[in-house]
Amino acid sequence: MTRPTARGLTTAVCSAALLTTGLLLAYREMVMLGAAGLAAVALSSLWALSPPRVVVDRLVEPRRVRRGEPAMATADVVVLGRFRRLLTFTDPVREAGGDRDDLPSGRAAVHANPGLPARVSFSLPTGRRGVFHIGPVRVGRDDPLGLWSVTRPAGPVETFTVWPAWHRLDRGASGTAAEIEGERDLVDAGSITFHALREYVPGDDLRHIHWRTSARAGTLMVRTHVDAAVARLVLVLDDRLASYSDSAAFEEAVEVAASVVVATVDSGRQLRMLLASGIGGERSIGQTQTGLDQLAAVRLTIGGGDVAELRARLTLHTSGDAVLLVTGAKADLTLLGALSARYRSVGAAVVGPPPEDPLKGAVFAPTAAELVTALPERLWNASSSR
Repeated sequence: MTRPTARGLTTAVCSAALLTTGLLLAYREMVMLGAAGLAAVALSSLWALSPPRVVVDRLVEPRRVRRGEPAMATADVVVLGRFRRLLTFTDPVREAGGDRDDLPSGRAAVHANPGLPARVSFSLPTGRRGVFHIGPVRVGRDDPLGLWSVTRPAGPVETFTVWPAWHRLDRGASGTAAEIEGERDLVDAGSITFHALREYVPGDDLRHIHWRTSARAGTLMVRTHVDAAVARLVLVLDDRLASYSDSAAFEEAVEVAASVVVATVDSGRQLRMLLASGIGGERSIGQTQTGLDQLAAVRLTIGGGDVAELRARLTLHTSGDAVLLVTGAKADLTLLGALSARYRSVGAAVVGPPPEDPLKGAVFAPTAAELVTALPERLWNASSSR
């Protein structure tokens, strides 16, 4: 892209004014001065017809970062040519899939020697959760008089993810007694609660072969067990705009969800996550990075499913033993009572001040840190009953 600089525009306007005034007043010196200025602007535009030829190699480290933690982008730029040049570099940062363009770009000016890499580094903005695109780098140079500037894009577009912040959560949702009909987490043989029998596979502990059943079946059968104290958690993040007083409350809710994901997955428990709006469906979170990547991309949704639709999804299509709804103060919490017959443990973490008559099973706090502290103390220390 070629465009005049602020100095070039000023020179062109002033020169045109001098030329016009000189012609009107028949003032030869003024005409010559105006013509010289316009000639300089015209000749400088020819310089800008040859944009700098460069090769860009960028490194973003780390590519995933917790909100507020430092991250850097480093670009090595090699000039293809025979002359040393003063180049300007601009590396824009934009939110992926959004229309906001208010993030600071990396800017620098360096003297680049032909064939030798010029290194440019700048800090990435990590104060806002999201998935961002970096680049392409815009490399520019001005003519010797500084009247015209020419830039060209170079290098690939990189993706950079800022995870939400999270807080320490000491323990997760707990179950009660195991039920034969229900689905439970299979664990290593040796747990105190019997679950079922299955055929022997190489590697099973021979101490847990059920010999009487094996004799009747004609093949080796092994006892499997469940951990009745650990529930499979279904995490529901309310992403509906109508549930929150403002966007800041939603960010607190995302931090609560991130805290639950980190604590649950890192401890080896099973976790399924879904959004109240229904976007993306139900997802099984097997790695902490997977859950945090999904939470980084979550956005408030106008509309979305109502309470009846969400209840139907959680009742008919979602497997698990415990459900935790993370929502805002404006949400309809009657959903909790409807789910008590389906799940052994039902609770809600609500971002906002507690009402005069708080609903049983719901924890209220204005910040994510307070909610995460209150969850095990007020909600998960007491076993739920149907």
